[in-house]
Amino acid sequence: MGAFAYSADDLQRLFHAGIPVWYIRDVTYLPTIRVDKLVHPVTENANQLLPMRHSDQNVTLADANPPHRMVWTSGWTQGERYAAMAHYIRSLHQYPAM
Repeated sequence: MGAFAYSADDLQRLFHAGIPVWYIRDVTYLPTIRVDKLVHPVTENANQLLPMRHSDQNVTLADANPPHRMVWTSGWTQGERYAAMAHYIRSLHQYPAM
């Protein structure tokens, strides 16, 4: 869970929203980059809890049981993905007949 940012403005907005963000920079900026902390990626089978920012709750990385349904499998540049997501969300909410 998180986002990749290519601009400093997007980076600030995501950071202040508490969303994990990775700032993608061109290799020419390498000499000016300050690394505050080196972290290792979470392994697939770690099932760790990550603390949420400004909250006492945690985000669990454990696999869902039963597994979540696949909503979209094609490329991220195709607009049809939004229709697939909307269809999935509508399937979660069933309103009573009036």
